[in-house]
Amino acid sequence: MCGPNGYCNREPAALYPCVCFSGYQWNDSSSYCEDADECLLDSHHCLPPARCINTPGSYRCECPSLVGWSFDGRSCNDTDECQYPNVCDPQATCVNFLGGFNCSCNLGWRGQGAHPICSDINECAEGTDR
Repeated sequence: MCGPNGYCNREPAALYPCVCFSGYQWNDSSSYCEDADECLLDSHHCLPPARCINTPGSYRCECPSLVGWSFDGRSCNDTDECQYPNVCDPQATCVNFLGGFNCSCNLGWRGQGAHPICSDINECAEGTDR
């Protein structure tokens, strides 16, 4: 009657016929101990920006992505990639943001994308030396 996630309640004044294991709850409609969605019930301990992921009988916390965060099991902390050497081109400036970073070429240099390889601009040839 209780299913594999609980056992019969032998207490005469019991409210439910089954005692459900941790992470499961009694469902009158199915007469079964079913998974309690801790994420939906907001009974988890994940701290933003970590996301709660329901699992059978439990839950886990995950960071928004695998890169750019350090994780302690409950919370995600931004990793400042700009503190590491050679993250950007030597002629670029690193800018950290939550969960990632960008590199911008310094004045007089140009490159494309979030992590460019910077090339020297020939201001004389382009007429921008004034």
